[in-house]
Amino acid sequence: MSDGSTDVSVVENEVVYVHFATGGVTHCNFLGMVACESGNAQGIYTAIQKALIFPNITQDEIMKKVVGFIGDGASVNTGHVNGVISIFQRNVNQSIIILKCMSHRVELAFKDAMKTSSHFKQVYDLLDQLFKFFHKSPKQTGGLKEAFQALDKQVIMPTRVGGTRWIGHTQRALQNMIKAYPALMRHLSQVATTRTQFAAQPKAKFLMGKLRSRTVLLFAHFVNDIPAVIVKLSMFLQQRQTCIYQVHEQLKATAKHIKKFENRSGPEQRKLQASLDSNDGVFEGERLTGSQSSTEIDNNVSKVVQGLVKALETRFQDTDKGVLECTKLADVTSWPATYDDAIDFGDHLLAAFIDHYHHNLSEAGIDVSAAELEWTSLKQALYNTDSFNIHSMTWQTINRLFHTQYPNVLGLVDLILSLPAGTSECERGFSQMKVTKTSYRNKLKSTTMSMLMTIQLHSPSVSSFNPMPAIQQWNHHHLRKPNFMDVRHRKKLNVIMADSNEAVEAEDDAQHASDMPVEQGAEAEGDTQSFEAGQGLDSNYESDFSDLLESDVGSDTDLM
Repeated sequence: MSDGSTDVSVVENEVVYVHFATGGVTHCNFLGMVACESGNAQGIYTAIQKALIFPNITQDEIMKKVVGFIGDGASVNTGHVNGVISIFQRNVNQSIIILKCMSHRVELAFKDAMKTSSHFKQVYDLLDQLFKFFHKSPKQTGGLKEAFQALDKQVIMPTRVGGTRWIGHTQRALQNMIKAYPALMRHLSQVATTRTQFAAQPKAKFLMGKLRSRTVLLFAHFVNDIPAVIVKLSMFLQQRQTCIYQVHEQLKATAKHIKKFENRSGPEQRKLQASLDSNDGVFEGERLTGSQSSTEIDNNVSKVVQGLVKALETRFQDTDKGVLECTKLADVTSWPATYDDAIDFGDHLLAAFIDHYHHNLSEAGIDVSAAELEWTSLKQALYNTDSFNIHSMTWQTINRLFHTQYPNVLGLVDLILSLPAGTSECERGFSQMKVTKTSYRNKLKSTTMSMLMTIQLHSPSVSSFNPMPAIQQWNHHHLRKPNFMDVRHRKKLNVIMADSNEAVEAEDDAQHASDMPVEQGAEAEGDTQSFEAGQGLDSNYESDFSDLLESDVGSDTDLM
């Protein structure tokens, strides 16, 4: 998987990851960040090739293992004639498939559905104008904070709507507007009646009118319910190890949940409606204006719900075709309840998948003929395993139990698990790139950036990192030279380093010559003692430089 971005040096870079599976466990590893010579398909393909250079394996051997390429859905990646995927298919293998990031599709589907609603445009414009009204004026921002203090509430400022994370930004802006509603109305009413703020009065009155509109508020609360469902799907797709086979059931569940909004209100909309009914049309101390008929709102809600379901089906229609449909057989949560119903389950999908990836499977040493026979036997073995519930089993557990009996079909499942659901890891790589390469470090080259990002992305967390092996290696392999640049002591340091190297070699020879078994407790005690002694190097630090210390003491004594 790969994605492109421009860094602070205005250099276009391609971030490359590899997603693979072994033994039923998926992995997603950072390969490198490569500067692109050009942003066209050939430039991206060349950058990916550079990221696939390793010392112990040839690039051709790596390319033979490529089964798919995933990008953000841009035409430069998906073009059938001159896209990156077409270059892969021409130069490597025709069986390589193109995958479009699922998270991007969810964002685009939500945006497509909301375009059909005039009510959403009103809500969107209100959120946008609220943000600009306060963001561009320190005076208005200070006044709003004073309103929060007067109401003894936490300060919640209007936030930007839209942006790169379209659903997340929209949801946050809606939630902040609803939570800050009393303070917003209090401050805007003060601005509208204060003569000293004559320039801001028309804007404040306009915003107050929108915030008092019954239609706008009801639809805003409805829209606030919808992203909660979409964000759940999006967050699942953004997980590091999410695979294509897991998407099918999640999409079905999301579509069913969205359709429910057509017949019943969501929690936020019900809360507002209950407040209006119990307070005679008053919400947070403000009487709302506009028609009390719900017909117009219901029609718009139904239109948005149907449009969102249709947009999701359109954006994800390829998941029910070809190779992507075949990945359904790896989702054990969707398997039939009993073996009698599962005798023929997945047979046609397995056959189609084998036909497509026959060359790749054969190159990997998988007997495709045996894989089809093992599929039926594996199903029977899984359904007959009383100690496990088949719908809660993972492929890691299945590999641990049955790898020796059914190696070919489980190797085929690993290929299915190698197909990722999105490029969220690339986006996280861009975030790390911006943290590492700042305006103060804008001369870092792509090779250096790749090494720094590898450390940042694949190192253990500070809480789980054990520094002892690194400290022991530091003490063991080199003699530290604090005065190396001092000409007066250079010769002495060279002699010390030579003697230390001889001591280390002698110690290593003695250790290899010893065949005596060492108990675990004694070994641990020996490691502790060797570390405390600094592997025989740092313990001699004071003696090796005792003449320097004495000269320093002598000079201090003379000064006294």
